[in-house]
Amino acid sequence: MAIVAPTPVDALPTAPDPNDRATFDSRAYPFQQALSGAYRTQMNALADNVNNNATETQSLASAAASAAASAADVQAVVLGAANFKGLWSSLSGPLAKPATVKDNGRFWLLLDDLADVTAAVPGVSASWTALDAGIAPTQYITSNTTVVPGVRYIIGAAGITLNMTGVSWAKGDYFGIREAIGVGTYTIDFGATKDRTQTRGVVLITAGYRQLDRTFEDATRGLI
Repeated sequence: MAIVAPTPVDALPTAPDPNDRATFDSRAYPFQQALSGAYRTQMNALADNVNNNATETQSLASAAASAAASAADVQAVVLGAANFKGLWSSLSGPLAKPATVKDNGRFWLLLDDLADVTAAVPGVSASWTALDAGIAPTQYITSNTTVVPGVRYIIGAAGITLNMTGVSWAKGDYFGIREAIGVGTYTIDFGATKDRTQTRGVVLITAGYRQLDRTFEDATRGLI
């Protein structure tokens, strides 16, 4: 159903004037016939049109409200994914949303502000919900950081190191970087993790608004 413009109602004949006896009779009959005939039919159709349009408007308003709620949910996921706090097991004290953590190989989106993050276990507490697959949490870093599989790191300062030493990868794990610096260098220490079958070791990168996206395949091929 859609909003439909009403059909115009025909004009009525000239109404009889009780003060004009000469024309009263000649006008009364056609006026009464119009009221009880086409005019009545058209007014009923107009009333139906108004009712249908009101019903459609209510339906559209409900759909818009639902879409707004969905958009808010998506925004919450995006904001949470952009505020990765690290491994849940490494955190303590209060934690405010938006925030995302990783625990037991999954990413979790925070739904409630927590007074003590250690008291709310992801997968157990209703304060967490599993983050949808395919959304890569991002972490803005300005100091040396140990890589957590599944995170896209935003390089926010020169001279820092992303360290993969001792990191345990599973098939399909994601790793990515984005540069938020225009000049300077930073380091990726691949450790034992291969990059496209090559043993890279410690790689010094000169900033140039680069980006990197890799997915772990296996120990032989590494990140590809």
